[in-house]
Parts: sequence; structure tokens; C-alpha cells
Amino acid sequence: MESNASHTTNKVERNPIRLNEEACGEVCKYLDMHLSALIQLFHQYYKHHWLVKGPQFRQLHLFFEDKYKEVQEHFDKVAERITMLGGVPTSGLAAQESQSFISEEAEGDHPIRQMVRKDMDDEGLLAEKLRESIGRIIEQKDYGTEYLLKKILYHCENRAHELDHFLENDSLEPSQLNVGDAH
Repeated sequence: MESNASHTTNKVERNPIRLNEEACGEVCKYLDMHLSALIQLFHQYYKHHWLVKGPQFRQLHLFFEDKYKEVQEHFDKVAERITMLGGVPTSGLAAQESQSFISEEAEGDHPIRQMVRKDMDDEGLLAEKLRESIGRIIEQKDYGTEYLLKKILYHCENRAHELDHFLENDSLEPSQLNVGDAH
């Protein structure tokens, strides 16, 4: 199939913010990688929103909904930043999956603790990669992208922290109480 697109995802054009093309090309590579990872994470939170069950259904159902909406805002800002820099965000699902450092969760229903653990591990990996990219982006003197990624990093760390709390062993459910706590 012949494409008549004006430019592809691996090339940047002039940009209105006067950041040099070489810097923009480097920054767009990092942003596109994060875009793909955030979209993967979005789909995972959405799936968990659909499949959650058990005594904490309502709380987790709403939690996952809040998180997929938050992640969607983040990937939208990342894609818009790519275009601001003169790049074209990767939009094909297969291409996004292949460049994402977050792996797709296996199809099907999984125990809730397993789903929450995967989300927490993926948020931790995202935080690591964001820190690496922020360091490299600072070298390119792209302070706007640095600011954006630091905001996303803060929210990513907060989500990981919240997920960690869901995985704690403490519970108010009588079946989960320690023997010494039962009255």
C-alpha cells in the first residue's frame, strides 16, 4: 500500500519553538517510546477496570477508572509534545506494542492481586525509564519536555505508591485478620 503521508515517525520537521532538529529528533524518540508505554498501560488499566471482582470491587473499579483516565491525559500530552517538536507520534497498535517497554498482559481474567502487582511493577518500570529520559532530555536543553515528563513521573510514582497499598497484607475483612486480632 502506498502512503502519501507528508513525513514519517522517524523524521522531524521545523518546529515553532526553535529547538534544533537534531535535539528534536532525539527527544521525539524518547517521547514516542513513552507514548507507546503509556498507551499499553492505559489498555491494561482499562482491562482491569472491566475485570475486577471481589469484596473491594467498587473501590478498585473506580480506582482503575481514575487511573486509565489519568494515563490517557498523559499520553495525549506526550503525543502533542511530539507534534510540537515537529515529529509524528507512532499511532499504529502493532508499532506501539513493539516499541513499548511495558509488556502486554496475557489475555484472560487474572486474580486481582496479580493484576495490581503487574500494574505496580509496570509503574515502577515507567518511573525508571522516565528518569533516564529526563536526564537525556536535559542534555538536549528541552526544558519544556523535561517539565512535562517530570509531571508524568510524579503521577506515575503516586500510582505505584497507591497500588503498593492495595497489596498490603493488612485487612479489615474478618477472614483476613490475624488470630490475635479477632474479638
